[in-house]
Amino acid sequence: MPSLFAFSMDHEQSRTFSMSHHFLRYIVCFVVTTPLLCQQADKNAVAFHERKAQEYLRLNQPALAIPEFSAVVAADPNNLNAQANLGVLLYFAGKNTEAEPHLRKAVELAPEQSKVQALLGLCERRNGKPKDAASDMKAAFSGLTELKIRKQVGLELVELDTAAGELAAATAVVSELKASQPTDAEILYAAYNVYSAIAGETMLELSLAAPDSPQMHQAMAYELVRERDNAAAIANLRKAVSMDPHLPGGHFDLAELLNSTSEPALKAEALDQYKLALADNPRDEKALTKLGDIAADQGDHEAAIGRYKEALAIQPESADALIGLAHELTETGHPDEAVPLLLQVVKSDPTNVLAHYRLSVVYRRLHRPEDAKREVGEYERLKAAKEKLHAVYDSLRMKAPLASDAK
Repeated sequence: MPSLFAFSMDHEQSRTFSMSHHFLRYIVCFVVTTPLLCQQADKNAVAFHERKAQEYLRLNQPALAIPEFSAVVAADPNNLNAQANLGVLLYFAGKNTEAEPHLRKAVELAPEQSKVQALLGLCERRNGKPKDAASDMKAAFSGLTELKIRKQVGLELVELDTAAGELAAATAVVSELKASQPTDAEILYAAYNVYSAIAGETMLELSLAAPDSPQMHQAMAYELVRERDNAAAIANLRKAVSMDPHLPGGHFDLAELLNSTSEPALKAEALDQYKLALADNPRDEKALTKLGDIAADQGDHEAAIGRYKEALAIQPESADALIGLAHELTETGHPDEAVPLLLQVVKSDPTNVLAHYRLSVVYRRLHRPEDAKREVGEYERLKAAKEKLHAVYDSLRMKAPLASDAK
């Protein structure tokens, strides 16, 4: 092979010499030249690759930008912009193993960069490092302001916390997500899962700690109501209050179930249970309101009005007591006094179907046809929406498959 420094060379030899000479000069820069010249060469190389990377990004060619940023970090490992961009590009290219060290280096260089740390957490989770992922996501979550990335990181963090049994932490995150995006279906479903997990865990703890306690029977009653087995729920609540006659909420819950039946004997027993609830807690505005409802059904207007007023003295914003009192005032010839009570309910809860219906009745009594028409329209709209929602729930409710069906 001819010497690289020969004086007589053909075209190909000349090209080889030129490239080799350039390479040798580059190496020499690191071996024999002064540090100042080396630094200048490094800066020129870094600037060149950074420009190329940015150009490829502007042209929407991230795959071509990756080797340019790689060249930058090879020459300058502490280049924050290059480390972060390279990590992001590799992550979105599905190269999580390669992306992780660059994202981690970027976080070391700038711990305040919440989005980069969040992405590091997502990357770590995909690389099978749930503890590291949870740690980085938690550190980043509070600093995330963009709803899209905040939602993604939050939901994944909730999954990690739930899987680790850290339900209190999962609850805190899902509560923050709901506060910022209260109607997002994915967030609401995540909240449902977390709260269900908490309920299940607490139910298991209760069953192990006190399997035959009044509280266990009370909890079983709630579960049975969800399964629409009211008869079994009533039996469990009877057992609960027989074991502890002063069980908080026991008499009221039993009264509610008894009152919901169509059997006169059970409804009559409900009255006694409401009274027992009130005896245990004289400030139970819900029991007072229910006693007012029963008095109203029996045509005892004076007793009903008295009960509703007692309830409102304890809880002035009780919608049920306000609506009940408004109805009794209307029935006893004072519809004008009923209007402000019903308007208070509607202002607090514009979706209260019964309040709009009662208002339409009151306005008719006061000879205000336009107001009555408006309230009837709102009542019908809300009623239809509510019936549609019930239909959706009924269609989604599925029975557990029988063993024979599963074969």
